[in-house]
Formats: sequence, C-alpha cells, structure tokens
Amino acid sequence: MIYKLYLDNIEQFNNLIIEKDLDLSKAIVKIITENIHTTDKTIPAVEIYIKNIGEIIVLSINSEDFADTLIRNLKIHEYHEDFETCMEIKKIIDIL
Repeated sequence: MIYKLYLDNIEQFNNLIIEKDLDLSKAIVKIITENIHTTDKTIPAVEIYIKNIGEIIVLSINSEDFADTLIRNLKIHEYHEDFETCMEIKKIIDIL
C-alpha cells in the first residue's frame, strides 16, 4: 500500500529527507518488503500531496533498486538507533 503524505509545500518534503524521517523510511521499507517477490518493474511507494501548488507527486521504486534503497534506509534506521528494524532490513537485503 502506498504511503501518503499531505504537505503544505515541497520544502516540507525536503526537510523530511534532510532530517532522515524515520516514518518515511519505515514506509519505504514496508513497501519493499510487501513487494519483495514482485514481477513489476516499478512500485509506487510514496504519494505526496503538495497543498500550495495543488500537485500530487508519486515516487516509485524500481524493483532492481530494492537492495540499494534498503541500504540507504538502513543508514536512516541506524541513525535513529532503531536496531530491531535494522536487523529486519539486513535480512531482506540478504534475500535479494
């Protein structure tokens, strides 16, 4: 299921990335986990509603990039000392 964000402006999304938002990272990991055996080339991951411009941005993950995406998100979970999820991410990376 796609993760939905409702933001006032694109700067709020940029701040989530800069601040290594744990909820966003958890959502991305969950989407990859749910689609680990997909035959689809891309998976919609995040739907961002930007209020001030009236736009919807959909971020997708290429299934070939699952491992790289998980490695980047592993670093976010390490940063937040979410070691339980780190172990789960590592197991998924090993499967890939």
